[in-house]
Amino acid sequence: AIDVRYFAQKKVLFRNEAANEYPSLTFIESNEEDYAIIAETLGRVRLAIHADIEGILLDTHHPRHSDLVDSFPYHVINLDFCGHIVPRKDHPYSATLRCIAKVLELQANSQAREWHLFLTFRAQRAHANDEANNELRGIVEGNLNRQDLRQAWGNKPSPSTLLDTAYPEFLRLSIAKFLAYSASNRGYAMNMESS
Repeated sequence: AIDVRYFAQKKVLFRNEAANEYPSLTFIESNEEDYAIIAETLGRVRLAIHADIEGILLDTHHPRHSDLVDSFPYHVINLDFCGHIVPRKDHPYSATLRCIAKVLELQANSQAREWHLFLTFRAQRAHANDEANNELRGIVEGNLNRQDLRQAWGNKPSPSTLLDTAYPEFLRLSIAKFLAYSASNRGYAMNMESS
C-alpha cells in the first residue's frame, strides 16, 4: 500500500479524487493479514488477489490464474518479493525467476511497448541455491566473452569473486543480465535505470 500511494503521489498511478479507488491497479498479497489491511486501505482496485504471484502465474489451474493473465499488460510492474530470488530449497531455475520470465512473456504477448519493472528481493548467500548461483555466474561469464560487454564490465572483480565476496552486487549484475536476456527473447530492449 505504501508503494501504491507513492506511485499515485508521483502521478504514475491514477487514483480518484477521494483517493479510495485505483481503477488500473492489480495487487497480489500472500499474507492474509497484510492482504486485508491493503484491501481496506486502498479501497476499490481493478483486481485484488490473495495468493503468491508465483503460484498464480505458474499454475494454470489456480482459480485466479486466468483473471491475472487476462489483466495484462501493465505500464508499471512492481515485483516486491519477500523471499530470495534463487532459494536454496527450490530448483536452480526458481519459481521466482520463472515468474519474472512469465511476466515478460505476458507483457510481450499483450503488445506492451514501453513499461517499467521494479524488482525487489533478498540477497543473502546463506539462503541461496548454489547451482542457481553457478548458472547465473555462467551467464555473466558468457557475456564477458564479448569485447563490447567486457569493456562495459570495466574494472569490476570477476563474477566468481563477486559471488564469493559481494553477493548482493553479484545478484544485482547477474539478475540484470538474466532480465536483459529474457527481455531480448521477447523482442524487448532493456535499460536499467537504477539499482
